[in-house]
Amino acid sequence: MKTSKAFFLFGYALFMAVFAGIFSLVWNHWPVPAPDIFYRSWQLSVILFVVFGISFFVSLSRREKTSGLSLNRFLAGVAVRAVGILAVILPVAYLYLETKQQRVALVLCVLFFYLLSMTYYLGWSVWTSRKNEHPG
Repeated sequence: MKTSKAFFLFGYALFMAVFAGIFSLVWNHWPVPAPDIFYRSWQLSVILFVVFGISFFVSLSRREKTSGLSLNRFLAGVAVRAVGILAVILPVAYLYLETKQQRVALVLCVLFFYLLSMTYYLGWSVWTSRKNEHPG
Protein backbone atom coordinates (compact mmCIF):
# COMPACT_ATOMS: atom_id res chain seq x y z
CA MET A 1 0.00 0.00 0.00
CA LYS A 2 1.42 3.34 -1.03
CA THR A 3 1.31 6.29 1.36
CA SER A 4 0.68 9.77 0.05
CA LYS A 5 1.05 13.39 1.01
CA ALA A 6 -2.70 13.73 1.30
CA PHE A 7 -2.93 10.87 3.81
CA PHE A 8 -0.03 12.32 5.81
CA LEU A 9 -1.53 15.82 5.85
CA PHE A 10 -4.98 14.49 6.80
CA GLY A 11 -3.46 12.55 9.70
CA TYR A 12 -1.46 15.61 10.70
CA ALA A 13 -4.61 17.75 10.62
CA LEU A 14 -6.41 15.30 12.91
CA PHE A 15 -3.41 15.07 15.24
CA MET A 16 -3.13 18.85 15.50
CA ALA A 17 -6.90 19.35 15.89
CA VAL A 18 -6.90 17.05 18.91
CA PHE A 19 -3.82 18.72 20.33
CA ALA A 20 -5.20 22.23 19.67
CA GLY A 21 -8.39 21.33 21.53
CA ILE A 22 -6.44 20.02 24.51
CA PHE A 23 -4.08 23.00 24.42
CA SER A 24 -7.00 25.46 24.34
CA LEU A 25 -8.80 23.73 27.22
CA VAL A 26 -5.69 23.64 29.38
CA TRP A 27 -4.76 27.22 28.50
CA ASN A 28 -8.21 28.60 29.31
CA HIS A 29 -8.75 26.57 32.50
CA TRP A 30 -5.28 26.84 33.99
CA PRO A 31 -5.60 27.63 37.73
CA VAL A 32 -3.10 30.49 37.55
CA PRO A 33 -3.90 33.16 34.94
CA ALA A 34 -1.93 32.27 31.82
CA PRO A 35 0.43 34.94 30.50
CA ASP A 36 -0.77 37.01 27.59
CA ILE A 37 0.79 35.68 24.37
CA PHE A 38 -1.22 38.04 22.09
CA TYR A 39 -2.75 35.10 20.19
CA ARG A 40 -5.69 33.16 21.52
CA SER A 41 -4.68 29.54 22.01
CA TRP A 42 -6.76 28.30 19.06
CA GLN A 43 -5.41 31.09 16.81
CA LEU A 44 -1.85 30.09 17.58
CA SER A 45 -2.77 26.46 16.87
CA VAL A 46 -4.26 27.28 13.46
CA ILE A 47 -1.41 29.57 12.42
CA LEU A 48 1.23 26.99 13.34
CA PHE A 49 -0.75 24.17 11.72
CA VAL A 50 -0.79 26.12 8.46
CA VAL A 51 2.94 26.95 8.68
CA PHE A 52 3.97 23.38 9.45
CA GLY A 53 1.48 21.88 7.00
CA ILE A 54 2.91 23.96 4.16
CA SER A 55 6.45 23.09 5.18
CA PHE A 56 5.64 19.37 5.27
CA PHE A 57 3.89 19.59 1.91
CA VAL A 58 7.02 21.20 0.45
CA SER A 59 9.48 18.84 2.09
CA LEU A 60 7.81 15.47 1.61
CA SER A 61 9.86 13.53 -0.87
CA ARG A 62 8.50 11.97 -4.02
CA ARG A 63 11.15 9.23 -3.87
CA GLU A 64 13.49 10.97 -6.29
CA LYS A 65 16.25 8.92 -7.86
CA THR A 66 18.95 11.36 -6.74
CA SER A 67 19.45 12.25 -3.13
CA GLY A 68 20.20 15.87 -4.10
CA LEU A 69 16.56 16.49 -5.01
CA SER A 70 15.36 14.96 -1.72
CA LEU A 71 17.82 17.14 0.19
CA ASN A 72 16.61 20.25 -1.67
CA ARG A 73 12.98 19.45 -0.81
CA PHE A 74 13.91 18.85 2.84
CA LEU A 75 15.85 22.14 3.02
CA ALA A 76 12.95 23.99 1.39
CA GLY A 77 10.66 22.63 4.12
CA VAL A 78 13.13 23.72 6.80
CA ALA A 79 13.22 27.20 5.29
CA VAL A 80 9.41 27.45 5.28
CA ARG A 81 9.30 26.36 8.93
CA ALA A 82 11.99 28.84 9.95
CA VAL A 83 10.38 31.79 8.16
CA GLY A 84 6.92 30.84 9.46
CA ILE A 85 8.08 30.55 13.06
CA LEU A 86 9.94 33.85 12.89
CA ALA A 87 6.89 35.52 11.35
CA VAL A 88 4.73 34.23 14.23
CA ILE A 89 7.12 35.17 17.04
CA LEU A 90 9.12 38.25 16.11
CA PRO A 91 6.49 40.86 15.23
CA VAL A 92 4.30 39.96 18.17
CA ALA A 93 7.14 39.67 20.66
CA TYR A 94 8.61 43.03 19.79
CA LEU A 95 5.52 45.06 18.92
CA TYR A 96 2.80 43.82 21.26
CA LEU A 97 4.22 41.91 24.22
CA GLU A 98 5.58 44.02 27.03
CA THR A 99 7.16 41.65 29.52
CA LYS A 100 9.83 39.02 29.23
CA GLN A 101 7.43 36.47 30.77
CA GLN A 102 4.96 36.99 27.92
CA ARG A 103 7.70 36.62 25.29
CA VAL A 104 9.06 33.46 26.90
CA ALA A 105 5.55 31.98 27.12
CA LEU A 106 4.97 32.61 23.40
CA VAL A 107 8.31 31.08 22.45
CA LEU A 108 7.67 28.03 24.63
CA CYS A 109 4.21 27.51 23.14
CA VAL A 110 5.59 27.71 19.60
CA LEU A 111 8.48 25.41 20.53
CA PHE A 112 6.04 22.85 21.94
CA PHE A 113 3.99 22.93 18.72
CA TYR A 114 7.21 22.56 16.74
CA LEU A 115 8.34 19.56 18.77
CA LEU A 116 4.96 17.83 18.44
CA SER A 117 4.82 18.51 14.71
CA MET A 118 8.34 17.25 14.11
CA THR A 119 7.68 14.17 16.24
CA TYR A 120 4.67 13.38 14.05
CA TYR A 121 6.73 14.03 10.89
CA LEU A 122 9.62 11.84 12.02
CA GLY A 123 7.27 9.10 13.21
CA TRP A 124 5.57 9.13 9.83
CA SER A 125 8.94 8.99 8.05
CA VAL A 126 10.12 6.02 10.12
CA TRP A 127 6.80 4.22 9.67
CA THR A 128 6.79 4.67 5.89
CA SER A 129 10.45 3.71 5.50
CA ARG A 130 9.92 0.52 7.51
CA LYS A 131 6.76 -0.21 5.59
CA ASN A 132 8.63 0.22 2.29
CA GLU A 133 11.49 -2.00 3.49
CA HIS A 134 9.20 -4.91 4.34
CA PRO A 135 6.28 -4.92 1.92
CA GLY A 136 3.73 -7.45 2.79
